[in-house]
Amino acid sequence: MCCNAVQPPVITYKYMIRVKDIPLIQALPGMILEKDVHNSLGQVLLKTGVALSASTISNLMKKRIGHIRVQIEDLRSEEELHEERTKVAGRINTLFQNVSQDGTMGALKQMILDYQLEKISS
Repeated sequence: MCCNAVQPPVITYKYMIRVKDIPLIQALPGMILEKDVHNSLGQVLLKTGVALSASTISNLMKKRIGHIRVQIEDLRSEEELHEERTKVAGRINTLFQNVSQDGTMGALKQMILDYQLEKISS
């Protein structure tokens, strides 16, 4: 019976790294900087690749740094991303179903769609 036993499937988690600009107040210890952080004089305070700590975040707040660019792990699969994009496109199409698709309204619809899809991917 040991040789014919069904083995559980091996699950491999694949994730993507997204880059996101966030307000410093949303920063968490362990996040990795994607871009150097500069003070108001242009001096580098932290270099790309640095992992943030609680004290680092606190020091940046004291120096009045507003936003930082960090790397964020995205654990969603390609199927989940596709499903999310499809839902967003469906909602936007529903909102604009009774509106002429040419001219200004068509351009507005496309801008909203592009914006929402970018939010999903970034």
